[in-house]
Amino acid sequence: MALCAILYLPSLFWTLGLDQNIFAEIGWLLLHGQKLYVNAWDVKPPNVFYVYAFFEWLFGRHDFAVRISDYIFALGSCAAIYLATARQAPHVSRRDHLWIAPLATILLALIFLSLGLADTAQTESYSLLFLIGASLLVQSPRIRGLKRQHLLLPFLSGILLGIATFLKTSNIVFVLAIIAEISLYSRRKRTRTILFMMGGFALWCVLQLAILALSGSLTEFIRISVSVVLHHTKEVSEFSITEVPQTVWTYVDLWSIITLLAIAIAVYRRHVGFLRAALSPFILLLAGVLAVLIQNKGWGYQYVVILPGLARLIAISGAYLYHFFKWRAPKAANPAAALIIAATLFISPSARRRIHYTLDAVQSVTNHSAYLAKLGSKESVYYPLCTDSLARYFDQHTTKQDRVFIFGDEPGAYWRADRLPATRFLYSLLFTSGVIAPSTLHTMEDSLARIKPALIVIEQDDTTHFRGRPETSASLVQTDPLFRPLKALILDSYLRSDSMCGKFIVYRRHT
Repeated sequence: MALCAILYLPSLFWTLGLDQNIFAEIGWLLLHGQKLYVNAWDVKPPNVFYVYAFFEWLFGRHDFAVRISDYIFALGSCAAIYLATARQAPHVSRRDHLWIAPLATILLALIFLSLGLADTAQTESYSLLFLIGASLLVQSPRIRGLKRQHLLLPFLSGILLGIATFLKTSNIVFVLAIIAEISLYSRRKRTRTILFMMGGFALWCVLQLAILALSGSLTEFIRISVSVVLHHTKEVSEFSITEVPQTVWTYVDLWSIITLLAIAIAVYRRHVGFLRAALSPFILLLAGVLAVLIQNKGWGYQYVVILPGLARLIAISGAYLYHFFKWRAPKAANPAAALIIAATLFISPSARRRIHYTLDAVQSVTNHSAYLAKLGSKESVYYPLCTDSLARYFDQHTTKQDRVFIFGDEPGAYWRADRLPATRFLYSLLFTSGVIAPSTLHTMEDSLARIKPALIVIEQDDTTHFRGRPETSASLVQTDPLFRPLKALILDSYLRSDSMCGKFIVYRRHT
């Protein structure tokens, strides 16, 4: 665990991506008494915003608050995967099996480091601790001193699955994976065990919905969720099933070859111990793939949910293959293992990414502006260097009492400048995705006409393709009839005052 903590240390110095800025802004609004979904619109379940709000409460309005949260959850996931792998390791090898769990743990930390800033501190990465923990609890031995412990553990497993589901809705598919694991490991009282697991899951879901109801957010949460379900299948998707094996290669490269080779040898030799040990991680891997298929999106952070099964499977496979070659070619086994370790740390594609992101962390400390400048571009949806520039502009030209409105994808400027957004829509990314009804957007424009924020910022070049053609925030305001009222408001009550970074057009309200 100490080695994992050192390996993943560079992540503390990365900046935030677009999604992390959205979560950070909504978390900051929650800390200022705003209601989730009612005053801060988003399609994600609530738990990621609670996590961000908690760590922002602890560490303040800073990137570090987000990065330390991700760091802690990543180390928690490493600890959980150590325990889960240690339960199955003796089936792989009766001798020298104690290093299999550390291997899985270190590999997971290395994978985290290879993900970079955009795919970490995400709903999926926070979910891993709870998904691995849910699997661990249905495999764990009885706890001494506790009565009914054979039912307590699956009940707690269900609670962890509930927490994960309210981090990412598609995580609900892991309920099926845990039921499959219970069927494998609980030969007696299988039905009761499943019922208690489902009872814990249902209880937590009810508790989360009750919290939303008490905060006045439940109705809007349900409305947004229904809209997402109805329109998700209509989105233009770049997903291809070939991306699943490509992602596995991206995460673990040469270890994927080792895993396939080990499985083939074990099947040929009918090695029951290995196959039994590999079954649990394989079930979790299939559940992660199913979650990816449901989301139907191109390559990105959503693939992180395959890691609970993948990291364990490759560690078990690597150990099995090593012992096989140690038996068949004892002189070659250790040099081959040393070569694989060296390639993992210094040569493989994922190693090069880890080195790249580690050097990014060093540059973030030594020359932060240069670090931000090389992330993204002015033509991308999110450009961190301009986000900071826009936040400084808000600091210089508005007061904390002023409302501002960004028609674009820069919610980070709100929370970095500590300015209250003029509407609950903090970014325009999904305006053309279908998940927001036109009547709701008209309501947003009506509220802007009433409030008349001090500044309106229109972003250029933040291109989306939800309707099968390239569109930007600026083009929507100029040409889309849906946003004609906003265009009229700007023409009637605002003057163009500035252009920022060649990316933002700033309009100031008439005095």
